[in-house]
Amino acid sequence: MKHKYSSLIAAMVFGVAACGFARPAQVPVQAPVQVQETSHTGMWTGKTGHLTIHAPVKAGDTVLPAGDYEVRLIDQPDRSFVEFTRVVEIANPAYGIRRPPQASPLYAHEKVAEVSCTRAPLKAKARKTVAVISSENASLTRLEIKGASDAQLF
Repeated sequence: MKHKYSSLIAAMVFGVAACGFARPAQVPVQAPVQVQETSHTGMWTGKTGHLTIHAPVKAGDTVLPAGDYEVRLIDQPDRSFVEFTRVVEIANPAYGIRRPPQASPLYAHEKVAEVSCTRAPLKAKARKTVAVISSENASLTRLEIKGASDAQLF
């Protein structure tokens, strides 16, 4: 009786081992996405916020296209500026054509602009990231970053 089941168990072990050596399915490879690393020599104050822009907005000399942005306040000895980094979901070749619902998306961060600003104190720390946009010329005039005790004026 023992020999009857031992051959069955041996066949199952060899079958599982053979699956380990099977060639993985080929996944279509897409062109690599160019991600620009952000670098600066100033001191990052740690205040970072998330901002969604629904229409193109002028910030300093740069026009920010609609999209999701990470905004970061950076202080240098001679000036302060806000760094606008666009956050874009990218396709992961491992997922094939469509990302499964339970899978985490991949994001690329592309530095779009560094805009000089002046600072104005707030009565209390900003509770959320808020952008004030001029309706006359669609330009960013004021930015409050969540947790900051001052507003950035452009």
